[in-house]
Amino acid sequence: MVIGFIDDHGSITRADVANLCHLSLSRAYHLLKRLQAEGKIIQKGKMRHAVYTRNR
Repeated sequence: MVIGFIDDHGSITRADVANLCHLSLSRAYHLLKRLQAEGKIIQKGKMRHAVYTRNR
């Protein structure tokens, strides 16, 4: 779902992931970090201003 959202909208935030996947912000953070570790997404910005995009 997260990758599909990024493909459709260009980027995603932690709050978007939490709403999309019905997760807490903490769980959304861990999901995003796992996708980053797998090389599927990259983080742009830091902390509250972080957005995630596809790693092309």
